[in-house]
Amino acid sequence: KDDWNENYYIQGSAYAEMFGERTGIDISQVVILVVTEDGTVQEFVKEKYDYLDALTETVTDWRNQNETPSSSVGGVSVDGMSNN
Repeated sequence: KDDWNENYYIQGSAYAEMFGERTGIDISQVVILVVTEDGTVQEFVKEKYDYLDALTETVTDWRNQNETPSSSVGGVSVDGMSNN
């Protein structure tokens, strides 16, 4: 079922965006290949742009669940630093 692969499309879109940021080469398609237990190969071709909003939402959700409030001393971030 195609809905089962949505997280893969979001992940592929993230890789495409990061590749573009590093190289300046735009990638517009995401291709996911799935092999079933009986050896059948399924190919899913999607447009990266269709998943960028979901990517942004996923990143925001992750940050809200995992990051601690940041603090700075003299403009220098001290997140994750201890006094030991």
